[in-house]
Amino acid sequence: MRKETKEVVKTMSDFVNSFSSSNKKFTELMGREHRTLQQNFTKLCVAWFVHLSEVGEVHDLRNEASVKLGELFVEKLGDSIHLPLI
Repeated sequence: MRKETKEVVKTMSDFVNSFSSSNKKFTELMGREHRTLQQNFTKLCVAWFVHLSEVGEVHDLRNEASVKLGELFVEKLGDSIHLPLI
């Protein structure tokens, strides 16, 4: 695993763990990034939902809603989950 990957996960974990984090501001700023970066970020989000759909019974009440959302996401989109790199 690349060191940068661990650093990004740590930074994102710190961000979402902060009670002062602003999802609205984050999405506004991400919306100003280069379109290819937006596409790659969306791929990351999709990969996260797919991962959640695969954890099965390995969750608890703290992330149960996230797992169910991941399962619903994959169920609804099925094989059409694909974002090309353009």
